[in-house]
Amino acid sequence: MSPEFKAAVDQFFKSQRIAVSGYSDKEDSVGRLIYDKLKSEGFSVYAVNPKQPDIEEDWCYDCLNSIGLKIDAVVICTSPKNTLEIVKEAHQSGVQIIWMHRSIDNGSYSKEAEKYCHKHGMTCISFGCPMMFLEPDFGHKCLKWFFNIKGEFGDDHVDRIAVASEQN
Repeated sequence: MSPEFKAAVDQFFKSQRIAVSGYSDKEDSVGRLIYDKLKSEGFSVYAVNPKQPDIEEDWCYDCLNSIGLKIDAVVICTSPKNTLEIVKEAHQSGVQIIWMHRSIDNGSYSKEAEKYCHKHGMTCISFGCPMMFLEPDFGHKCLKWFFNIKGEFGDDHVDRIAVASEQN
């Protein structure tokens, strides 16, 4: 794993409040799995989905601005066609760290959203899954190993990350 990728991941996990955009009440959905994992690890997590009713004991917000608190990072688990809009809203809300969930397929990755992050000095992790780095389950442990072997977290893919501190 390259130092740049590791720095971006470390910065993400230092966040106090994390929004998961694309939360779903479907138990096997990416947004739900990431939300539950972050919450179980002690993060203050906020579910965001305009089409989703509230969840058991928590609120599900229709947009980032409706949370009413300063959000430090956003994990995007939506269709790529929604990613740029979410990144713009995050930027307008003062969020500096974006993680576009992406694994074997394109996931939530959007080249336009990545460019927007670069242009505005936001940290953008546009590959992988936070669950690969938080005491991963067997599946995420295997994926992390596989992507590491392939060099997906390596120096040859540093262009996938824009770290805000480098912009200053």
